Amino acid sequence: MSNNNVVDSVKLALEINCPYTTQILISQNHYQRVLQRGMDPTEEREVLWLRLIEAISPTIAKVVEFSKQIPGFLDLPQDDQLLLIKYGFFETWLLWTSLLRRVSPGDEFPGIYLTKLLHFILKKPSLVEGILSFWSSIHQLNLKASQMALFSALLLLVPTRRALSQSASIHRLRNKILSILEDLIREDSVELNGSALSEARNERPVLLTKILRLESQLRTLEKEHRESLDWLRSRRRSGRLTREVPVLWSEIFDIPPCGIDLSGAKVSSSISNEESSRSS
Repeated sequence: MSNNNVVDSVKLALEINCPYTTQILISQNHYQRVLQRGMDPTEEREVLWLRLIEAISPTIAKVVEFSKQIPGFLDLPQDDQLLLIKYGFFETWLLWTSLLRRVSPGDEFPGIYLTKLLHFILKKPSLVEGILSFWSSIHQLNLKASQMALFSALLLLVPTRRALSQSASIHRLRNKILSILEDLIREDSVELNGSALSEARNERPVLLTKILRLESQLRTLEKEHRESLDWLRSRRRSGRLTREVPVLWSEIFDIPPCGIDLSGAKVSSSISNEESSRSS
């Protein structure tokens, strides 16, 4: 597959699967309606956590579908595919939510209400401030759709994720995407500045360096987010969390479900169906 075809494939996949180009992340009225008079702060936090989880969970299936369009991803062992999605989802979700500002250009994103909500739910100031800092930084880069798509692919191709069996193959796929992104940035620079494409060929473009720094920041935020979920896990283990958690979220973030959830299939089932269709 040519580099142009790779760009077209992941760009189209982003357009089709990223929900935050056409809708808002949260509705203030929705979150206020779920709270009942007389709720203690712990119960309020649990209810709001679960409502936020419900709002985010459908994006897991979208990230799975996006990953299938990354050239070579489905050639990896299925267990590796699952692990890459498992540990790359939150980072990809944070990147995708940065597109929200384009829905309502006149409104500030994330806004006071969402900021307060994140503080109340997460109870982890460093995580909230890190999320807000990331959103601010990614907005300043003003990435094009093709660059956002390739950045998304990079987040799902991290060979250092835990327990992978084919890290070398993932590393090769990542390097290909990274090389295409670098070439794309150089070509865009030529269009904007009229500089020679060969100029400073041995130096990494400044924009790519900034993107990779943000990727490192996302890695830290993903770790802190998993730690913040210990509160929900402890409540599940103690039997205090009896409300259902969507199956996809349970699988990605290791929070055991209780009872039956009719919200959808597992991540592994989505990938297995794709594998079956390719082999038939």
